[in-house]
Amino acid sequence: LKFNNSKEVYSIVMKYFVIITCSIYIAIIANLSLLRYLIDIRYWDGLSIVPILLLSYIFLGLYSNISIWYKLSDSTKYGFYISIIGTFITLILNFFLIPIYSYYGAACSSLITYFIMTLVSYFMGKTIYNIPYDLKSNIYYLTIALLITFIIGYIFNFNIFIGNVFLLLYTFYVYRKEKQFIKKIIFD
Repeated sequence: LKFNNSKEVYSIVMKYFVIITCSIYIAIIANLSLLRYLIDIRYWDGLSIVPILLLSYIFLGLYSNISIWYKLSDSTKYGFYISIIGTFITLILNFFLIPIYSYYGAACSSLITYFIMTLVSYFMGKTIYNIPYDLKSNIYYLTIALLITFIIGYIFNFNIFIGNVFLLLYTFYVYRKEKQFIKKIIFD
């Protein structure tokens, strides 16, 4: 494969990071009713926050990918500023949410913090070292994954069979949509 520049490579890496992490997200949610047997029964109540935590880790991964701009532009001070913003958001949200919602509050705090850090880094990066991410495609795949996991979890109550049917449908759909690029990677 030949790329015009490194920014194009970062954009492609981000797109496939989103696709792969969304696939893993759906796979874990689809099999959560089976995976619970790997942990002690005393912790099963806490499994309800797994979708929130997994989504927050997707945003942490997005932030890590997007943050390449301040490393490449020798502007690492912005990474420090974004981390400070994230720290304050986490502290404030935890202070208010944990007393009311317990560990749900902490999970939501994590999700909101990583989401905001991702947005801040993305918009700062656009002005300092613009990488042309395929934002439409990334949001599209993320939205589909969220919709599927909502359907699996809250409509079908984490039914393993229905969840895995959705996982297979998602995988087939992504393959059909991305087939040309996948073939280039494998055969070029």
